[in-house]
Amino acid sequence: MSVAIATVLDMTEKAMLLGTISDMYKEVHGVRPSLTPYVNLPEAELQEEIDRLGREAQHELERERWIESQCVDAFKTKIISYLNSGAADETTALSWMMQNHEFHGPQCVDHWLWEEGILFTDYGRQLLDKLYTIVEYDNVDNITEEKYVEYDHLN
Repeated sequence: MSVAIATVLDMTEKAMLLGTISDMYKEVHGVRPSLTPYVNLPEAELQEEIDRLGREAQHELERERWIESQCVDAFKTKIISYLNSGAADETTALSWMMQNHEFHGPQCVDHWLWEEGILFTDYGRQLLDKLYTIVEYDNVDNITEEKYVEYDHLN
């Protein structure tokens, strides 16, 4: 029994273009497309589709960056609000912001910043180290049975 192994050198130009379309489409839309509509297109039209997907990916990246900047601005506005309410400094403001949340470890801090929409921003990454030192972690052993029941319905 022989097994054929395809390499990049074995692929035709059209096959490589179709693979690129599949990869770029997934990057933009989150799922791979059916390649049926593309199979019979000439290579020039496939290249045009790749160019179009590239523009769409660039637009999506710019949209995501805009959303992230809005989230960072909103988070900084919250900090200013706490400062205006009497927090002596940013560390105190952050501490007050986190006091109504349960943190069982660093991953919970990450999740909190993710919920705020800033975890993967430069500002969020800079803030993480500071937050890790500020946060008071709840002891996981002290979680009551009632807490586990809350999550039991998910199974």
